[in-house]
Amino acid sequence: LYFIRGLEFFFVNKSLGPKLTMIYKMIGDVILFVAILAVCVVGYGVAIQALLFPFEDPSWDLLLNIVYVPYWQIHGELFLDRFRGGAHDDCVSYHLVNDTNSDF
Repeated sequence: LYFIRGLEFFFVNKSLGPKLTMIYKMIGDVILFVAILAVCVVGYGVAIQALLFPFEDPSWDLLLNIVYVPYWQIHGELFLDRFRGGAHDDCVSYHLVNDTNSDF
């Protein structure tokens, strides 16, 4: 944070001084925005992880996936290969009572 103190040198400049004042005033708003974004990303990550992988054991990879996957989904990376179902022997299949479709 020493560089912020170094920016005080530019306060005397006619064109950079007001811009630095605006940046200093916006830092609080940016911190609030990032905090709200972090709450939303973690909330979505916990929900999607719990719905898609309900029996996964707690690990550091699980914690990483709670933050990593939703963050990149904001930017358009959907990880479709990861979420696409396939023929796995360890998957649990839940059938509905009135289910007549046997494609599950």
